[in-house]
Parts: sequence; structure tokens; C-alpha cells
Amino acid sequence: MKHLVLFKFVPDYYNEDVFNETKEVFKKIEERVEDIEYVNVYSNCVVRDCNMDLMIEIKLKSKESLSSYLNDNLHRAFASKTDNFLISRVSFDYEE
Repeated sequence: MKHLVLFKFVPDYYNEDVFNETKEVFKKIEERVEDIEYVNVYSNCVVRDCNMDLMIEIKLKSKESLSSYLNDNLHRAFASKTDNFLISRVSFDYEE
């Protein structure tokens, strides 16, 4: 299963440092949560009001694996830190 999360941040928050920190955090989460097969973090390349800023793609072993990721302490800390700077967050889960 794939779990996609897209973020739109408040103006002047998102930058290369936020992107790099997100990549570092999610690399650690990938190493900690054995149900994760891989994680990719992408930065939007076209600035438009309707576009999101950041996307995280997580490949999980199964639908049941989602809870182990969502309950991970690093994931919760990341969510807590970024929540104050969000305009919008969208998640999408699908099976290939």
C-alpha cells in the first residue's frame, strides 16, 4: 500500500531547510518502522497558489502497517511541529 501526504504551508515557512529536515526525519522513520518499505520526500517545483509545497510518499507492506507508522514517536513529533504552520494537509492511501 502507498500512503501519500501533501502539505501546504503558511507563506514564508517552507524552504530548503524544512525540506531537508523533513527528508532526515522520514529517513529515520523508515529505518525505525519495519513495516515501511521505502519513503520518498518531494518538493513542489512549480509555485502556484493551488499547489502543495511538499509531498511524502510511503510504501507500506500492507494496509494494516499504516498504524505502526502513524503511531511512531518521530512521526507524531513531526506532525506536532508542522501543524502550526499548515494551511492544508491531504493524505491519500491506495493499493497497487
